[in-house]
Amino acid sequence: MKLLIASTTWLALSAAIWSPCSVFAQTDAGRTAETKQAPGKLPDSDGDGIPDRDDPHPFIADITGVSWRISPLSLGWKADSSLEEQVSMLDQHEKEILRRKQFTFGGQADASASVESGGRGELSANPLKLFGLRDSEAHVAYGARFGVSGNMGWSQTDQETAKTLLHAVRQTQVAQRLSDLNLEFTVRFFNQSDEAFVGRKLEIPIKVGDQVVAFAQPVGANGPDLEFSIPAGREHGIPIRFRAKLDTTQSLLLLQVMQARSPDITIEESQGEIVGQVNGRRVDAISTLSQIRRKTCLFTVELDGREFSWSVARRDDKTGRRLRLSDLFDQVNAMAVPEDGGTHVLFQSSGRYLRSALGRDNSLWPVRWWVIADGEHETTGRDIDLSEELPPHIRLRYQFGFPKKMPRWIKNVDAKDPWSLSVAGQLLMAGAGGSALDQKKGVELFRKAADLGDASGMFGLGQAYWFGIGGGAKDEKKAVELYQRAAALGNTSAT
Repeated sequence: MKLLIASTTWLALSAAIWSPCSVFAQTDAGRTAETKQAPGKLPDSDGDGIPDRDDPHPFIADITGVSWRISPLSLGWKADSSLEEQVSMLDQHEKEILRRKQFTFGGQADASASVESGGRGELSANPLKLFGLRDSEAHVAYGARFGVSGNMGWSQTDQETAKTLLHAVRQTQVAQRLSDLNLEFTVRFFNQSDEAFVGRKLEIPIKVGDQVVAFAQPVGANGPDLEFSIPAGREHGIPIRFRAKLDTTQSLLLLQVMQARSPDITIEESQGEIVGQVNGRRVDAISTLSQIRRKTCLFTVELDGREFSWSVARRDDKTGRRLRLSDLFDQVNAMAVPEDGGTHVLFQSSGRYLRSALGRDNSLWPVRWWVIADGEHETTGRDIDLSEELPPHIRLRYQFGFPKKMPRWIKNVDAKDPWSLSVAGQLLMAGAGGSALDQKKGVELFRKAADLGDASGMFGLGQAYWFGIGGGAKDEKKAVELYQRAAALGNTSAT
């Protein structure tokens, strides 16, 4: 299920937010449509409702407002107490499943979506504090995530439970005696503004792919709640319970999907509204998030078990220019300001290539490399090209080893960029990144990089001398000299 659920998923109207996973893989629906600038309407590239001319960060969605977290979902049903004894087609395990009458899914994904600080989990006002940074504008509010949806982990236990339930419900005798299933989850709303927000006639779609299976409504002690308040200043938020009734057909469809993943629960696609006042301006959280989703790239960086995300405009509304990865890095860097002043670069590039992200360098010894993830749950990734136009969503991951294909590093090596020379040299030395093994040329590139003062090139050339590879004679004295020069420049592999 793709629930805008994270292991306790967080969604927020913010320039920046942090989140773990979502119950269903995010579909591209809703993120691919581009919005054209209406005549007479002021450019708003990131869709956050603040015109570019008034927005300190016009390409990064930034709205102080309401955010929410969704708990794991549960499926419940009623059955005759002797039902499982009457159905001979069910095994003992399936009978036990029916006897329980309720199951919780996504419970493995309860890692806190808040930033941990000082050993205790807490919601940070700004996840950049992890790097000793603050946002460059005091009014910018950071919630748990910059983007529109998160991802809740779907464990093997969840898949197996769904499979067992599906088999049981499919039995004719059971389907006739089993009451309609209820799918329930709690949304905890947080209000970062100074005024209360109000939810009215809210119906959250539960989807399988592009198909809406059912709608979940807020429920109270006496039935559906057509209106609820989200007061400001509540540290622990306001929990609202949502419930969707599923008939047998809907249940079968949902359980079939749940054997592999979670369903989609996307609050920003809900019917109804969540409205409030922010800085004297009326804000509709749902429509704003929907607008942000259409106009931005959901940019996520995975690091040490955490995820940091930004919603970055895909196009400059004023000029019509499509933004690229290099623009994205520049925009995020512009937001990062050390708390003691000065500047800080979250994403550092060298020529046409990314050199480091969030304080972690692309490293040649050992090889640790930033890649664009092939998928949210895939372990492989591809080379990062700064000239690439921003897609609806992109995910960066720090992995061991080079990407499988890095042809541009060899074909378009920049003779004036020592870093790219060193990388190309290492690729040829190891026959990595899809390149052919050519140690002689690799040593030649290391030498050029070292002559330009690159520590990695010095270390690589030192390795060639130490082991006598690449066509040259073994010379330990020269190798040590190169190691010492590389170490003096900060190369930790040479120390």
